[in-house]
Amino acid sequence: VVPDFVTMGKSMGNGFPVSALATRRCITQKFDNDGIEYFNTFGGNPVSCRAAIAVLDVIESENLMENA
Repeated sequence: VVPDFVTMGKSMGNGFPVSALATRRCITQKFDNDGIEYFNTFGGNPVSCRAAIAVLDVIESENLMENA
């Protein structure tokens, strides 16, 4: 089974409210073709975004994906 969407959250910001959506390019191109540039249901903030970037940096620098 190949999902249309994968949503991620909770631990992404290590306690800060952050989430993400991953999908296939063919799905996102539909938004481009229809003129929809951006949408969300929650307005994030710079602190939460920085926390998520720090989490991703640790995942990369400590090679944590190899353990998943």
